[in-house]
Amino acid sequence: MKSTNILNTLAVLLAGANALSTPLADRSEVAGVPEGYGIVDIEWEVETTPGGPNITLTGTAEQVHAQLVKINPNWDEEFAPIIDKRSAEFDNSLKARALDKRDWIKCGAGHSAARQGAIETGVAYLRTLSGSASRGPGPRNCGRVSCSYDSAIWYCNDNTGHSKSMQWFHIANAAQVLLDACSWESWYFWYVRGERWHNDGWFAIVMGDSC
Repeated sequence: MKSTNILNTLAVLLAGANALSTPLADRSEVAGVPEGYGIVDIEWEVETTPGGPNITLTGTAEQVHAQLVKINPNWDEEFAPIIDKRSAEFDNSLKARALDKRDWIKCGAGHSAARQGAIETGVAYLRTLSGSASRGPGPRNCGRVSCSYDSAIWYCNDNTGHSKSMQWFHIANAAQVLLDACSWESWYFWYVRGERWHNDGWFAIVMGDSC
């Protein structure tokens, strides 16, 4: 059933967070992030209980999920019905966005290939979130949204004059489009690598990374 599948996905996320990667603030550059873009940590506004007040956490989706479960051990079970509803909304939005010809894809971009399954897991977690980054990347900056098993989703601000905080919904959407368009099989394993650019000044990268 759908809730069980989502909870299993979140369990994988939590396992992947056990080996937390180096904070981005300690990394002056990352292979695959376009030249001329800075690197920042992403701040998240998230609920610890359904309908409760938001708190601000910093890190990737996997790191934030680990913190949420530590704060509220019942977080996965309490949010399961909400996750199902948001997933259905996500599917409907994805169909609509597929018709948007103003955005474009560049398969093969980024430093190296990501594992398809790890990116699918990251997308599944982003589907569970409402709201947006409380501090998105500033002008010409990128932040890592998800990273597990050396496979990452990045979100970059292509504007030159202001910060841009995108909804997680749309970042997940962009990563899913790349999964659909830029995946390939090699020796019985599936990989994905590419960039999804949007006409309103931001883009997502799916690629290999260290985590």
